[in-house]
Amino acid sequence: MVRKEQQHKQIKVKNAPGRIPFLGHTLQLYFDPVNFINQCKKERGPAFRVSLVGQEFYVMTGTLIHDMCYSPKEFDHYDGIQFMAPIDRILRICYQHKNKFKSSQLGIFSKRIQQGLSKALEAQLHLEPGEKRELSIRNDKTLRNILLQLTSLCFIGSEVGDNPKLISATDEFCRKTIQAGLILNSFPEWVAVPIIRRFVTVEKNLDCIMGLLVPQLENVRSRQKVSGCHDEKEEISLASLVLNMTKHNGELYTPKEAALYFARISLSGGIAPGFATTFMLFEIARRPSLVNDLRKEIEKLEENERTPEKISQIKLLDSILREVFRCKISSLGMFHKTRTDVTLATGEIVPSGCMSLGALLDAHTDPTIMKQTAIIGSPLPVPLAQFDPYRFVNVQENCSTKKSTSLGSEYITFGLSHHACPGRYLGTLIIKYVVAELFMKFNITVKLGKEQQDSDIFGLIRLPPPGAFIFEART
Repeated sequence: MVRKEQQHKQIKVKNAPGRIPFLGHTLQLYFDPVNFINQCKKERGPAFRVSLVGQEFYVMTGTLIHDMCYSPKEFDHYDGIQFMAPIDRILRICYQHKNKFKSSQLGIFSKRIQQGLSKALEAQLHLEPGEKRELSIRNDKTLRNILLQLTSLCFIGSEVGDNPKLISATDEFCRKTIQAGLILNSFPEWVAVPIIRRFVTVEKNLDCIMGLLVPQLENVRSRQKVSGCHDEKEEISLASLVLNMTKHNGELYTPKEAALYFARISLSGGIAPGFATTFMLFEIARRPSLVNDLRKEIEKLEENERTPEKISQIKLLDSILREVFRCKISSLGMFHKTRTDVTLATGEIVPSGCMSLGALLDAHTDPTIMKQTAIIGSPLPVPLAQFDPYRFVNVQENCSTKKSTSLGSEYITFGLSHHACPGRYLGTLIIKYVVAELFMKFNITVKLGKEQQDSDIFGLIRLPPPGAFIFEART
């Protein structure tokens, strides 16, 4: 991807076929995004424009996605995320009138995660042996709240991290922020702002979050001033580390700023792990032989060895998670916004200030892109469009690049280069531990209705079929 200065040779990116006045390509992306994207590639090439809910997007496919990720000077990932979940704008609208871990650093959270999950299951999914409970696959908040509690314990600490009020407020904050983002991007601001303030304001949620976090962080700051640095006895959390970070002007973050930082990261800490965990439970539970294989791997560990770190090293579990992130993702994602006019490798121009998307699912199921992944499997390769939980089990033995947290041109769910997700280590650690413990404590089955296929809503949000998980406490 190269920037062009000469404007007279610019070639515009073509519109996708079948555009309908006002609706654009909304119907095609709603009913069958996979085939629609394939049609666009055939008729328009590797880059094309789509119109969705009144907004225009430039869609990159194949290696153009890699180019986008490797070009931080041309494509702004943060501004792209702000389009889908405009947290800064939502905070201004609803609250203005109120006045990165590495995998080697995750051990400090291990005991907290174990104790937190035990407490969360006791509070939200306590069943006597043989007792059953039905949870909606798409709508029940139990699994989502369990994950939020664990991430909050790591982000905030045990003093308030498992407070039910904090978990409830954070869950509602995440949900309303996504709703507000859709409203902001579907209507003019003079229409959207009153709707948000009236119907989806996050003010009360932020009041609760700030009321619980700021006093605790003020106490942490006071203790840090007394000790002169981080006290070894002080519980480490992301928020306490933020308090020791300096801003661009050299000043430290205030407790209030650190609390608002938590509100921002709660979106990624609460939403993405929820989708991945739900899909893992769904794909494992519907395969009894896979449940047995997974339990055998977990049972190889002694009871006192069933820590998040040890569980995370189980190759079968990691293979399942990588496969979920590979082929159970939405058709479109990886929001970016161009900082300048950008010339694609095709010679076409994406103007400055335009939203760009990556056709993620298409890239992950394209044999010309997934050259290595297409020929691996256990025991034999399975077509890329099919879910194979064993796909990466054997290859991981001598290839660390096939793990669920690895980055590469054949696995772009977490981004690439400067645009890679820094929270993937902690997120995958929690997801795998939760899934493993749930299958050790419960027999989980799936009950589906007439609809048997995943839904890819507008090509942006992928969900399992509507139905229910049946949890039965193991004897």
